[in-house]
Amino acid sequence: MELSMNDIMWLMFNVQTSSTTSDPREEKSSNCRQLLNERLQVQWELQGDMVQIQLAARMREDQYMAFGLSGEQGRPYMVGGDVVVAFYDSERGTFRVEDYYMSATAQCDGKSGVCPDARIGGRNDAVLISGERKNGVTTIMYRRPLQTNEPIVDRAIPTDVEVSVVAAIGPLNSRKEANAHAIPDKTTEDIRIDFSSRSDHACTISLFDLPDEEGLKPWPPAVITGETVFSARIGPTGGKRGYTPITGTRKKENCGSSACAIIVEKEREEKENCGSSARAIIVEKERKLWFFCCQPSWGIAWYINDKLIPEIYVERGQTYTFIVEGGNDRTNPARYHPFYITDSREGGFGQKSEAEQKKQRVFGGVRSEGYPYPTAAGRYCEWAHKTIDRSAEMESFEEYLSTLRLVCDDGEPAYLNWTVAPETPDLLYYQSPHMIRIS
Repeated sequence: MELSMNDIMWLMFNVQTSSTTSDPREEKSSNCRQLLNERLQVQWELQGDMVQIQLAARMREDQYMAFGLSGEQGRPYMVGGDVVVAFYDSERGTFRVEDYYMSATAQCDGKSGVCPDARIGGRNDAVLISGERKNGVTTIMYRRPLQTNEPIVDRAIPTDVEVSVVAAIGPLNSRKEANAHAIPDKTTEDIRIDFSSRSDHACTISLFDLPDEEGLKPWPPAVITGETVFSARIGPTGGKRGYTPITGTRKKENCGSSACAIIVEKEREEKENCGSSARAIIVEKERKLWFFCCQPSWGIAWYINDKLIPEIYVERGQTYTFIVEGGNDRTNPARYHPFYITDSREGGFGQKSEAEQKKQRVFGGVRSEGYPYPTAAGRYCEWAHKTIDRSAEMESFEEYLSTLRLVCDDGEPAYLNWTVAPETPDLLYYQSPHMIRIS
């Protein structure tokens, strides 16, 4: 019988010494927990001043699995959490494990948010041992120290008490970093593990026996035409019916990153013979059809005129006004989302290096003379869930919107007036300079 790597690692964790006089401290551990509705299995074993951990999950190739210490003891809490993100990097053809610290519930901007330690001045203390992907199951084994000399971005793993842990499965972004996960894809109750235990075995199923997840029908993409004034607010992405599947519903080919777009109506002149006396010039508006690839967002998205990431059609020579309420508190990255218009599918102008910024053209919302800074940052307004995320239950976005409520901070909105110049490209994107793919 051929053994998979998962089977071999299972044996490694479960083999016991046969000697009746062996030292119990030298015996192999048999620890395994099932998390995330049995879709993720965690095995662990203490090895001196290190802990060896194996993660196995039924997930897609473009997803990650994360496991580590909760930010607070007694509940699953993201902020302050210290986790390892494990995944298969299809571009490199290798498995990877990255040490993460979560200082805020926001996309990493190089200073705060859900960040790899190495990106915020720390180091990656997770060491890959092995990895395998077979029949939809990814299995990765790694080792990390119980304690490091990085007190800010790393937390010590205790060996004398149970500790609260967190786990998640989610999509990777274009940087191969952890992106926001769906609500059902994270731990929602307090789970505690004693990392010094030797027989904490609660795994009862094989991940290979789990059925594939049933897909949900995405909502159709929203379209805005004929409008000149737009409200721009923040809201949830709509789970597995919203942002990610919407941007993939018209996928034609592998085109890398994507976002919802502003599509400029292109004028086309045709001369037509109107008889012997004259020739008429007919001006037509020609709409281009653009194909989008499915890409994850960071759990939030722009709501334009209370629609989720709509396509907006505009005309050259016309002036448009965006009333922006995405937040203006620079000290709170989770609630600071200025608005700008660019030719970049990713956005995130403020996260880019100077060389990368030069590759991105900005058409409104960022003043580039001298030090670039956003000009369209107003008070924070968010479409928030009244109770829980019910996107999976709602057949239409309009039904889903009725489960949300609009909550606004005190203050005033910002205004962005944009005149579409004759040389404006046919396709632009509305984005946030401090987040990647918010639209």
